Amino acid sequence: MKAKNNYETDKDFPEILNEFPETYFPIDTFEGMQRDRDFWRDEYGQVLKENKVLREEIEVLKAEIKSLSSKRK
Repeated sequence: MKAKNNYETDKDFPEILNEFPETYFPIDTFEGMQRDRDFWRDEYGQVLKENKVLREEIEVLKAEIKSLSSKRK
């Protein structure tokens, strides 16, 4: 698969191919499209929750680093 940026995604970034879950809903019907939409909505919601947790952890680590660096002075 050739991207616009001239990378061969399959060769250059094989880990990307494993990051996205596969759906097995036929999207040739309206109901199938709704199931697919709902699946991806839920996946996106989960990613947002994980992102929020990681951002909170980063802020805690930043505060710890700041505290430790002020103690060294």
